[in-house]
Amino acid sequence: MVIGRNDPYIYSHMELSSAQYYGKLVGPLTLRDHDVMGTVYVINRTALRVIGFNYSGNAPDAHFYVGFHRAGNGSRPVMRGGPPPQPDTNGIVVPTTKEGSSPLGAYSDSDVILSLPREVGSVTEVLWLSVWCVNSSVNFGHIIFPTPPIDPPGPHNLGEMSTLAHGVQSGNISIEDTKTITINDLFYDGEGPDAYFMVGFGGEPGPNGTKVPDEMGSCGKLRKYEGQDVTLTLPGNLTVFNISWLSMYCIQHTHNFGHVNFPTATQLNVPPYMPGTNNQVTEGYTHVPVTDASNVTSVTDAATSVSTNSAVLIFMLTSATILIYIGNASM
Repeated sequence: MVIGRNDPYIYSHMELSSAQYYGKLVGPLTLRDHDVMGTVYVINRTALRVIGFNYSGNAPDAHFYVGFHRAGNGSRPVMRGGPPPQPDTNGIVVPTTKEGSSPLGAYSDSDVILSLPREVGSVTEVLWLSVWCVNSSVNFGHIIFPTPPIDPPGPHNLGEMSTLAHGVQSGNISIEDTKTITINDLFYDGEGPDAYFMVGFGGEPGPNGTKVPDEMGSCGKLRKYEGQDVTLTLPGNLTVFNISWLSMYCIQHTHNFGHVNFPTATQLNVPPYMPGTNNQVTEGYTHVPVTDASNVTSVTDAATSVSTNSAVLIFMLTSATILIYIGNASM
């Protein structure tokens, strides 16, 4: 099952737990020409993802192109039975490091991640996304974003861990994405003989939960913490959609030293876990002038390398860096 949770739909716990979650679903690209296909999702406030992207590469001047509400032009338009906005020459080009500001090459069933230019501000300002031929002003495929705008996924604050034993206490605990949890300002005396980070579903924390590796990737007995910030990654197929508690738990004495409860799956609106991109796509921008494509200059600052075993094509555009990576499998 593949899903992208959207506000009008309610999914059960089991549906969210078993699904491949890509973020908030926008919808499929409308095919017009050159075999353009793909399904668009919102990852967070400034990033989009196109799953299964196809494009023939045969057009003379095609680019990713975004239309958006521009400050000073009044409120974002509200469609009240009138025609929705359509791709036109008022969009903004998103360059890539593969082609720079040159036309797009061919893509087949690719996974594309785009970080919005700073001028756009947020996905809530996006009107449409298109594969657009600038030279001919032709739309090869597009998606119209909904009104009212999609509520973008973002971190979810869980509050503080309960203090039950061994000096356990923390600052805010944050769900960063579907597999990443950050515990801020963690304290623990390190004296538990068989204590671990553990997660589980239903009821109270107990010995039947699952061990979670610590911030160093170790599943050994927990060390002492004196105010450190700790980032955990859920193991295996576990996500925040199929757990209901996180605990510092001593298995030998079946003792819960402190825990925090999780909302139900349908109450969470968090970004998807993105392996191979430092585990997540962070919010950020690229600076591209809002101008004709012939004047767009590519960003050439140093790219950050990542590793992944899957075939994935990634565009990560920030104010100083654009990153493109192709995995081990052929595209």
